[in-house]
Amino acid sequence: MRVLFENPIILFLIITAISTLFKKRKEKENNNRKTAPNQQQTPMRPSTEKPIQDPYFEARKFEDEEIQARNVTDLIEKEYLEKKKRAEAKIKALKEQQRNAEKKAQAIQATAPIRTLQPSSPLERENKANQSTREQKLVDGIIWSEILGPPRARNPHRSIKGK
Repeated sequence: MRVLFENPIILFLIITAISTLFKKRKEKENNNRKTAPNQQQTPMRPSTEKPIQDPYFEARKFEDEEIQARNVTDLIEKEYLEKKKRAEAKIKALKEQQRNAEKKAQAIQATAPIRTLQPSSPLERENKANQSTREQKLVDGIIWSEILGPPRARNPHRSIKGK
């Protein structure tokens, strides 16, 4: 017994043999199960005659299908009408909000002084142009300070994990 546990090759062969036996037994059981239902389902004598069609059964079947089709279409129509009502209610609410917003905007416009969007004097135009060039120069300065500054290796950022 000790020899079996000390030698892994013999242990592997024994386990393989046992597993193949169980697989074969399981396959035989599955084959027996598969053949038994098939034998019961096959008829004793093959029938060459056409099945007798009952006209009442066919008519009833057709009526049932029509009723189901009507029920389905009725359900679809009901869902459609409900969705349509909800959408119309949302549209009505949004239009009301739009009207209220337009009234508020008109009230604000009536009280606020009228200003043009364009600067009226040449001095204002020049100030706006100077401001945009100043902002651009500031951005350029920051970029150049990063480029010309000390190398990253000399000032490494320490992570929290590194501590």
